[in-house]
Amino acid sequence: MKTTKILAILVLALGLMVWPATVSEAGPMGTAFTYQGHLYDANYVADGLYDFQFKLYDSNDPCTGNQIGGDVNKPDVDVIAAYFTVELDFGGVFDGNGVWLEIGVRPGEMNDPNEYTFLEPLQEVTPTPYAIYAETAEKGGDQAGNFYIAGNLGIGKTDPSEKLDVEGNIHASGSIKSGNSLTLDGDYYKLITSSGEMYFGRGPTGNFGDVKVGIGTTNPSEKLEVAGNVKVSGTGNGVIFPDGTKQTTAASGGASFPPPAYNSGWVSINPGYTIDLTHNIGGNVDNYVVDLQFKTDNGNINNVGYGCYYDTIGRSFGASWSGLTNTKINVSRRMYGGWTDQVRVRIWVYE
Repeated sequence: MKTTKILAILVLALGLMVWPATVSEAGPMGTAFTYQGHLYDANYVADGLYDFQFKLYDSNDPCTGNQIGGDVNKPDVDVIAAYFTVELDFGGVFDGNGVWLEIGVRPGEMNDPNEYTFLEPLQEVTPTPYAIYAETAEKGGDQAGNFYIAGNLGIGKTDPSEKLDVEGNIHASGSIKSGNSLTLDGDYYKLITSSGEMYFGRGPTGNFGDVKVGIGTTNPSEKLEVAGNVKVSGTGNGVIFPDGTKQTTAASGGASFPPPAYNSGWVSINPGYTIDLTHNIGGNVDNYVVDLQFKTDNGNINNVGYGCYYDTIGRSFGASWSGLTNTKINVSRRMYGGWTDQVRVRIWVYE
């Protein structure tokens, strides 16, 4: 009688099937989870005692995949009207990668391990048991909803190099704190440190495209405004002005000559030509102070040719500026004279 039952199960292996199963976590601790299924034996509702054997694989094909963990054997499971429930515990094997469950079944009175009929296809383990991974990772929590992790946390990254390593943008509607804090407060960002506060103003579109930085002031009006002293240290360091000039020491008397609002640099000009130089300073030209310098091609800086004069036979010499507006200035070179091969215009503005 026993032999007949074995043959019936083996011949009718395709008639054995597990209906879509539901998997639920057994409890807040441990690595076990519950598997529920629906079993038919030779197209008939299974009823009685059956032995089950469960295996995990890293592929849906046990022939090519690798088994994960050991076998979990569940003997003499009481199957009632096709329904059965077992608790499975493979240990802490769930690491976030996909796994598939192989199920072997035999009638409860059979004892030979080779008598299991393995059901096809393998059942993919749904995400619920992966809560086990969160329990096996180094972590902690409390009932207030706080959470901590001992290692590095990666968001969008599998190899975080810092305590929090994010691949992508971070959106924060409150403060970001790590001893110090960066706070969005109205139209500026506030960086709070142990030695004071620094404010970063936002542009009209709400971004940093037109940033103004205030140190010691909450409403900077310029690109950088400091309410206090500014110290530059280190040999050779100083303040670099728009014309490229770097000042490393203060002028005698404690004051330095201000840099020009516009510096054209040295510009070549041909005899008999007029060039237009655009400065875009704006404001009232009555407050401009214009300096025009000349340089020969051999590098001699001079003002010998300033203005315009004629020799006894009517030849014109020199160079001069004209047509000054709050956006441009014209420089003209006469036909003769070698002192004005290049010109440089600098403009200062005084209120």
